[in-house]
Amino acid sequence: MIAADCLSNRFSAFCLHLWHRVTYFTIQHQLVATAALLSIIQKGLRSVLEMMVRNNP
Repeated sequence: MIAADCLSNRFSAFCLHLWHRVTYFTIQHQLVATAALLSIIQKGLRSVLEMMVRNNP
């Protein structure tokens, strides 16, 4: 939608440049957030496994 609006704009080059930058930063942010989430999940699973091992004789 945004890209289509930008193409009809007389500042299309600048607008598309801006749109690509926003898209790039959004993707980068999502990757960082995903990595953080996976790290938290991994730590949680490790602690659960350690508790299970500790509880079993």
